[in-house]
Amino acid sequence: MLNKDYTAKLLDLEDAIITNVENISGEVHIFLELPRTKHPCPACGALTDRVHDYRMQTVKDVPFGRKTLLHLRKRRYRCICGKRFFENFFLPRYHRVTSRLVAAIIGAFHELVPASEIGARYNVSGATAARYFKYVAFKPTQLPEVLSIDEFKGNSGGEKYNSIIVDAEKHKWSIFYQIALRTILSNISHNSHPKPV
Repeated sequence: MLNKDYTAKLLDLEDAIITNVENISGEVHIFLELPRTKHPCPACGALTDRVHDYRMQTVKDVPFGRKTLLHLRKRRYRCICGKRFFENFFLPRYHRVTSRLVAAIIGAFHELVPASEIGARYNVSGATAARYFKYVAFKPTQLPEVLSIDEFKGNSGGEKYNSIIVDAEKHKWSIFYQIALRTILSNISHNSHPKPV
């Protein structure tokens, strides 16, 4: 019984009841559910704890030495008004990964490794890892001291020409698709006082 409490603390899910932990073919499968409590009906607002049925939701989580999967046993309640609804869980209805896994994937992009390698590390595809990274809106607070800009012909991004911006001191680069060079230069001139070389 004590190991279940430690597992809940390790996963930062102390409100959940961990019913089982299994090692299946090199993966950790953790089965959990929430304690049964009264929930307000979204239709009429009445409190109910009458269970209509249960559904299982499998969710990928941050690997704890091995691939980790959470199996959530979600209750669907039935109200006296006839409305059926799921309990308020820590994860929305159709999500298949935890928010901490998404945060770990985004944080892993500080390394200069391909998205496919990051995806393999966190049990997702490389395309999924790249998609999570695109959710992050990053705007630098200040421009580098030395900036190199070039426009080149290429068909990536569906455009005929692309632009590349390089921090010449740190050798970090960004390619901008669908953005003309004059647009980039106008944004730079509005945000700082450039000194052309």
